[in-house]
Amino acid sequence: MIFAIPCTLDDDCPEHHHNLHELVVCLEPGATLMTGGKQFTFNAGETFLIQANAPHEFRYNGPNSATALIFCFDNLELSDNLPPRILPLIHNYFASKIQDPCEEKSIVHNTSDAQNNENIVNARKLQQILDSKCDLHEELASSLLSLLLLNHLVDKQPARIDRNPIQHTKIQYAIQWIDSNLSENASISDAAKEAGMSRAAFTKHFRKYTGKSFTQYITHSRVNFAAGLLAQQSTSITDIAYQSGYNNLGHFFKQFQRHYDMTPSQYRNVMSTQGHHT
Repeated sequence: MIFAIPCTLDDDCPEHHHNLHELVVCLEPGATLMTGGKQFTFNAGETFLIQANAPHEFRYNGPNSATALIFCFDNLELSDNLPPRILPLIHNYFASKIQDPCEEKSIVHNTSDAQNNENIVNARKLQQILDSKCDLHEELASSLLSLLLLNHLVDKQPARIDRNPIQHTKIQYAIQWIDSNLSENASISDAAKEAGMSRAAFTKHFRKYTGKSFTQYITHSRVNFAAGLLAQQSTSITDIAYQSGYNNLGHFFKQFQRHYDMTPSQYRNVMSTQGHHT
């Protein structure tokens, strides 16, 4: 059981609890979550994980309405709805909550701006998939919920964004260059050269800015680029793999399935069916 609740807060929501777990993805700030005697302020893109039956309330801060997407799921259905790799993390999370139900890092996950933006995009995609009821929507919804949960549960230390405006601009330029050359076999040395930085400095500031290593960012961008082509074009999957920077079709399938928990063909079918429902 996975379902989405769009939430707009323009007033306080008194203390309550549910028999389902809640993953809250903040879209617009303006509210505070109160639970276990502690408070956590909404920031766009941050996620909150609230255990079933845990009392909590939302307080409106104003002046503008706060918005969020709340994804509810049943612990009894986890094995059916989520890939096996997420289960140990969920179980460990709930075990830690029993030991310390107010442990702050288990509730809120502060990440980089890039990760927060990705959370918002994935949350909106998940809402759209759940609303569409298209073929394989449960599999795709499980994949996106898994990604949101993994981002919340893994590596909880906040990614510190480099505030140096010069390095900031150089990394932004490098990212634009990388995204424009995904089909090329660009290396980290090539990207550092484009940014006018040493490889060591580029590696350090790139991770601080994106929250990912160079390899992780390239893989993530290539797979997302391929997913966009699969959803919009009738081009062959082999050509899309090459356009996305994969010369090895088997490696492309492996990376795509790792990210989306389905093959490129299945993803294309889901997106095609969803298009007929909208």
